[in-house]
Parts: sequence; C-alpha cells; structure tokens
Amino acid sequence: MSQHGGRSAKVLLRTIKRLRSDDEADVSLAALASEAVLSRLYFCRAFKESTGLSPLGWLRQYRLEQAVNMLRDTDDWVVGGLMRQAPALSLEGDVVAVAADRGHHFSKPRIA
Repeated sequence: MSQHGGRSAKVLLRTIKRLRSDDEADVSLAALASEAVLSRLYFCRAFKESTGLSPLGWLRQYRLEQAVNMLRDTDDWVVGGLMRQAPALSLEGDVVAVAADRGHHFSKPRIA
C-alpha cells in the first residue's frame, strides 16, 4: 500500500488482522477496500504490491498454512485415527480430511 507516511502500513496490518480473524467478518473485496478508504482496484494493486499476493491469494495461503499447522499440532490419537481409517494417506490426504471436516475454512471467500 504505497501511500505516504505510516498510513499504508496501518491499513495493511488492519486488513491482514481482519483476514486472519476466525469470525464471520465480511472479507469481501468491497468491504476491505471500503475499510481502507480505497477503490477496489487500487486496494487490490496496493495489497499485491505489499504482500506479493492478491487478497484472495493471501487468504487461501493463510488458510492452508493454518490447516498444516493444525495437523502438525494435533494430538497423536487424532492423527492415528485418521491413519487407521485410511493408512495410505499422505500429508496431502490429511489436509483434504481436515478440509472436509472444516470445510468452511476452505470455502471460497467472499471477495468480489
């Protein structure tokens, strides 16, 4: 977010905090741009310039990282249960299992 002063960093941090929130906050492109007091086009360009990803791309990557961390931090009995159900599952398979269980975390975000 290439505006002058510290405003752009604050806007980026506020946007990322909103994207990371686990509640049902409106993370549509219109809502994010409105909160940043920018047009949707300028917001997308500035976000991508700052993070290297579009808001939707950033959110998908974040959610995937969260799923991997959940798997890494899951108690052995839960992972063992997954493996007993389908012993040939790889990490990718486990991520798919978590995605199926917590589908709302992987559903298409409302960014339009």
